Order: sequence, then C-alpha cells, then structure tokens
Amino acid sequence: MRTRPAFLATLALVVAPLGTAACGDESTATTATSTSTVTRTITPDAQAPDAQASDAQASAGRPATGGTDAGAPEGTFTTTPCGPRPLSTAVINAAIARIPTDGPAYRWTAEGSNFNSCNAISYVELATDRGTGSSPWQLMIFDSAGEFLGTGVRCNLPGQQVTGAGPDHIDVRYRYSKPGESTAGGTGVASVSFRWNGSRVVMVGTLPTELTFDRC
Repeated sequence: MRTRPAFLATLALVVAPLGTAACGDESTATTATSTSTVTRTITPDAQAPDAQASDAQASAGRPATGGTDAGAPEGTFTTTPCGPRPLSTAVINAAIARIPTDGPAYRWTAEGSNFNSCNAISYVELATDRGTGSSPWQLMIFDSAGEFLGTGVRCNLPGQQVTGAGPDHIDVRYRYSKPGESTAGGTGVASVSFRWNGSRVVMVGTLPTELTFDRC
C-alpha cells in the first residue's frame, strides 16, 4: 500500500501544453474557453407565437414544431447548467498517458479532482502509485470543457499539496528538504498559485532550487 505523507502532497501544475512550462517560471497554456450555458428565456411575440417559438427552437439546435418544450413555461428553453461533475476515467487516463515519468519504475494514480464545468480551470491530482513521501506528484489542469491543458510544472515534484482552489485558480504548497535534512522530513515550504489570466494559465510565485534541483 502506498504511504501518503501527512502533509498530503498534491498539485504541481502550471499548465504546460506538455513541455512548455518551466519550474518557477510563468507557464504558457493552451487557450481554454470558459463559458457556461444555463437558462435561456424567450418572450414570444403576442402577435406571432408560433414564429417566435420556431425561431427559439432553431437557435437552440432543435427542429421547429410550432410549440414549446413539454412541461416548460411557454417561451422558456433550458439546457444542462454548468456545475461539478466527475471526469470520465477515459479522459483522465488519456491525459495521464501524455505525462512523462522519470523512468519505468513508477506510474501515476489519480488521487482527487475538483472538476467543475463552471470553472475556468480545474485540477486532477496525481500521485506515484505505491509511492512514499519523497515520491513524485503531479497536477493535471483542465479547462471548463474538460480538455487537458497540461501540467503545472514540467517536472514531477514531491511534497505537493493543493491548499485551495476557485473558479480561476489553484493554490499549491510544496514541502522540500533543506541542505542537511532527510528527504522524508524536510522543513522547507513554498507556495504558488496557478491562475487563469483570461487566455492561459500562469504560475504566480517561484519554486526554490532546493526543490527543483536535479528534477527540472
């Protein structure tokens, strides 16, 4: 069984479309579309209700029938609202397959996700399967449509933990060993935030060389 450190290492993504992010540097992410489709209300023209209903149905991609949806108020057409939902195993596995590991000795396992189609960005945490406190972790970032944008940083780092997230950001804390400390009991702490700036994900903050040395 994989031993998970008490600090719950997690997230390390600065959305690099697989290879563009650099440790401690602002990342370049694939542009994501952050739109939410909720309820659309049409007010029928009192003089031509059939024509108004037909126009609304056509704009919603449905054939005109001259009437409204069964059970819905006249002139109101609804679509599935955005919100939290799990990403499929197929989507997660396809994204994992695009992330290189440092060797054949370990593989990734998904630890958690906050995917929400209302968010500009969401994450899936990755841990080393049957790993230890010093084993690599990664963070996959997805846009509102569930498209994989990349990882927070290009290197696979230990000691990651998601400390917070919102519609446009993911906050991450890294623990690392300072000179003279064991790899399992490091006291170093660094916090960064991966943020959607309207066109891509950028990392706010820097990572110390003690954490990235020999890994990035």
